[in-house]
Amino acid sequence: MFTALISCNCSSINSSELFIFINETLVNNCYINENLNNNTINVTCVSIENNAGRNWTFTLVRMNFQNETFTITLEPLSLNLSTNITIEIDDNQTSALIFIPNCLNISDPSYLIFRCNNSDLLNNTLSDNCTYICYDLQPGSSYNSSLVRLSIPIVDKNDEMFQEETLHEIYVIG
Repeated sequence: MFTALISCNCSSINSSELFIFINETLVNNCYINENLNNNTINVTCVSIENNAGRNWTFTLVRMNFQNETFTITLEPLSLNLSTNITIEIDDNQTSALIFIPNCLNISDPSYLIFRCNNSDLLNNTLSDNCTYICYDLQPGSSYNSSLVRLSIPIVDKNDEMFQEETLHEIYVIG
């Protein structure tokens, strides 16, 4: 859910004249209320799915008037509250398949990286199916891996970002 307060010249606007569209499709899960005293329109949208940590664009439409388009960045999901890391070691014990079941729900996948161990400082992006493979593992070794959600710029707030978040997982080979 998100709520946006939009400043406007609201004296001649009735909320029943306003509609929210995304890609020219009317959105039924958004509600609009005007506050004539402080010249704002309150837009509330619920059940916005698969958009966490992404820029979301909507258009405020008033029939027979100029439309206004807005882009906001929706808050990403917290790694600590919403994520499980599944690690499967191969039979040779030299690589591990990493799977993050809900990675596409957390944020834009370009902001999610996986580090196979503490010394791995590369930005290893997950595949489209939320997996990554760690290679060159040593049997009998312990690895402290990390799923990192990089800082995400908030497009509708200059110079503000959702802070980087890290989830650690220890796995042992053999």
